[in-house]
Amino acid sequence: MKPWFRRLRHDENAMRVALTNVTAALGAAVLIFFALIADTPGAIRVQAGVIGVMFGVSIALNQAGHSRSGRGLYLFALCATVFGLSTVLGHDSGAPMLYPVVILAAYVLFDTRHRSLSHWLTALVVCLTLADILFQLRPPDAWLNGWNPGNNLRWIIVPIAVLSSGVLIHLLIRQVETSQRELMRNREKLEAIITTMNDIVFEVDEDLGLLNIWTSDDSKLPYPRSLYESMHPRDLLPESLYDLFRQHAYKAESTGEHVQFGYTSPTNGHYYEVDIIPLRSASGSRRYSVALRDRSHERARAQRMRINDEIIRKSWTAVLFADASGIITYANDAAHQLYAVEDNDTLTGTELARWLGPEDTRKALDDLRVSGTYQAELEQTRANGSVFSAWVSASSIRDEDSGLLGHAFFLRDNTQEKMDRTRVVVSERRFRSMTEHTPGVVYEVQCTRDLSNWWFSFVSSQATRILGVDPQELVEDKSLLLRRMHPEDRENVIHELRRVAEANSPWRQEFRLRVGDEERWIRGNSTPINWDGDTLVYQGLLMDITGEKRYRAMLLEKKSQAEAISRIKSEFLSTMSHEIRTPLNAIIGLSHLLLEENPREDQVENLNTLAFSAQNLLSLINDILDYSRIEAGRIELERIPFDLRTLVDSLVKAHLPIAREKGLRLRARIPDTLATRRLGDPTRLTQILNNLLSNAIKFTQEGSVELRIREDEGMTIHFSVTDTGCGIPADKQARIFERFTQADESITRAFGGTGLGLAITRGLVDLFGGHLTLESEEDVGSTFAFEVNLPEAGDADQTGTEPALTNQHLLDGQSILLVDDNQVNLLVARKLLTRWGAEVHTAANGMDAIEACRQRRFDIILMDLQMPLMDGFEATTELHEKKLVDGAYIIALTAATTEDVRERALKAGMDDVLAKPINPRELAARLHPLVS
Repeated sequence: MKPWFRRLRHDENAMRVALTNVTAALGAAVLIFFALIADTPGAIRVQAGVIGVMFGVSIALNQAGHSRSGRGLYLFALCATVFGLSTVLGHDSGAPMLYPVVILAAYVLFDTRHRSLSHWLTALVVCLTLADILFQLRPPDAWLNGWNPGNNLRWIIVPIAVLSSGVLIHLLIRQVETSQRELMRNREKLEAIITTMNDIVFEVDEDLGLLNIWTSDDSKLPYPRSLYESMHPRDLLPESLYDLFRQHAYKAESTGEHVQFGYTSPTNGHYYEVDIIPLRSASGSRRYSVALRDRSHERARAQRMRINDEIIRKSWTAVLFADASGIITYANDAAHQLYAVEDNDTLTGTELARWLGPEDTRKALDDLRVSGTYQAELEQTRANGSVFSAWVSASSIRDEDSGLLGHAFFLRDNTQEKMDRTRVVVSERRFRSMTEHTPGVVYEVQCTRDLSNWWFSFVSSQATRILGVDPQELVEDKSLLLRRMHPEDRENVIHELRRVAEANSPWRQEFRLRVGDEERWIRGNSTPINWDGDTLVYQGLLMDITGEKRYRAMLLEKKSQAEAISRIKSEFLSTMSHEIRTPLNAIIGLSHLLLEENPREDQVENLNTLAFSAQNLLSLINDILDYSRIEAGRIELERIPFDLRTLVDSLVKAHLPIAREKGLRLRARIPDTLATRRLGDPTRLTQILNNLLSNAIKFTQEGSVELRIREDEGMTIHFSVTDTGCGIPADKQARIFERFTQADESITRAFGGTGLGLAITRGLVDLFGGHLTLESEEDVGSTFAFEVNLPEAGDADQTGTEPALTNQHLLDGQSILLVDDNQVNLLVARKLLTRWGAEVHTAANGMDAIEACRQRRFDIILMDLQMPLMDGFEATTELHEKKLVDGAYIIALTAATTEDVRERALKAGMDDVLAKPINPRELAARLHPLVS
């Protein structure tokens, strides 16, 4: 009984059904009662049918839950039906007894929320009942006509029925009100619980039609409430989601237990957890309670926690979590790798002090207890014993409720970073030291390609000493340097900077800068470095070159002075050479002519002595001029074919008389297998060997002098001159190659000489690309050796045949013009040329030579260069301009044998240059190819 009554109190529909059933039972009892006392069975049947229809419709309306207006219309129709039946059937039918039923129906159809309407309807029914009783019973007639038993019974039964109905209705009303108040309290509790739970609760029927919605905030609904009230869920939800709800609702119905599942709302993207509970009403209809819980935040938080756990587990930073006592409760993969812990072992459960060290662990826990944080760089030891440096940071993890949870330690291997840091520090220190000790200002400039914006990003401390400005001033005021530049240099510097910025090329420039009261020369250079497409970075150096400029100006002045002195020396040498060679030319020429004119025997010795002295004097002059040319770098080696064996034989024959006079053995050794046809400069090679042989013979009193030649690998010819002379002390061997120097002053007194021979020889060997060496032992002898590259001459390279000086028909038929202002030179040259069969004409200067060429044609012109009125250069140039030479071969005769004189002669149009004094052998060698 109690469970049923409890269910009745909490179920509004069950309460309505129960009241309807009680009313129907009461109506049935009244109907039985009237059936026992009424006279008209037909009326009773009609009343019974009406009552059945009335209560059947009432029950149907209660179960359908129609609106208030519909129930009011039904009640009005019910009252009209009762009134009509009472009128038609009459007062004997007992129809007024149905009015209490109408009153009950009013309370059944309308709950306590419509109490005022129920009261008005009850008053209306009571009035209708009284009116019906009065009109049907007609009391005045009863009073006039008297009482009968039937009427007396109605007067007793009707009031009792009405009173009992009223009492019953009152009791039912109180019970219903109590139940409804309890129901409202339960509803309020339910709504409070639902709003407290922050859930959304739907009450739906078996077709998922919405009956009620409970929520603390309508904004939490997946759809607006208006859509729920106006649309069925099948039209509101996607088909798949609606089917999902139906499947789980049927599952809950079949099992009788609540069913849970989750889904993501297609409208707001929230994840909801759904709880479906089956409900059964007293009438047997199926209903469901659908509770939605928004789990988006919890799910997102759980996902974030999973992500955080995964991040920590896979983080490159080692993470250790230790409890308050220092026991490790968690270690990620990086921590195991950091400490080299094997896969089958773990850090979890071990003491933190084992890894951090007891002292460092104690310090860390103390700092964490005081400040909640800890940072340090510690030396750590791995499980395998290796040591590394680690950066350790830690923080305490606390909970508001339970307090300290533990400490999180984060470790990072910074061994490489520490090394890099050390290298950076060393590099910075080195860079700072270099910039501070570099003899210049190290700077860095950043600029755009169009130079519209530029600035100093770095200036070294040397700017104060060199530029006279503080480095920070240049960084803050970029144009300070430009303002201090010399006005003539400023525009050039700006123009050059724009050019190199556009071309992205290095910059190098010199400019003047005002520093205090003085003007300094600054050299700037820099190299561009691209940072991005628009910005360029120039890193470079500004150096004070004032001293260098002054030194350079001094050097230029010294160079000018040296060049002037060199010109004076060359002019002096040229003049002296001309002045000495002119009379020497006559001496050599006349001595040669006298020796060929069959002199007396007593005259031959005198003439030979005269010729030898003249040749020595000529050699002295040639040595001085050759050394001057070597020193000035004006000697160029020829590359002509010659016969090496013939050259050596001639040298030996030339020195053999002097060697025999001293009782020396002079010989040359040339291998038979040596190819003697070579390409090179035979004149200079002869000069080298002649100097070495002359020195060897000069400084050897007894014994021998030997010239050896051999060929090394390739085309290198090795020459050596060995003597058995006095030798050279080891401490004086380096001096003999110096100019104007001999090993001892006594040598100069004993043997003579200028001391230029070996200096010239070494210079010529250097021109050949060789190196002159000396091996000597005092009182034993000396060996001078050198190597030169002399390639073999081909068959097409023919050596010229030297003409015989005794050939008196060498120049037969040749017309020669001899131009010289010195009568002695003319006399000597004329006799020599006439002896060789030439027709000789003379001219005293260049003007006479031009006039002579106008008169006739000459085959050969021997032109002196230094003459009065018109020299040889001017005369030759005019002859070519006036076309008077007509194919004549012009040979310059000059005592000035410098290279610039030779170049000037050739440029004037001369074909060859011959040095004075004239060597008959050399002159014949130059003229022979012209007439052969």
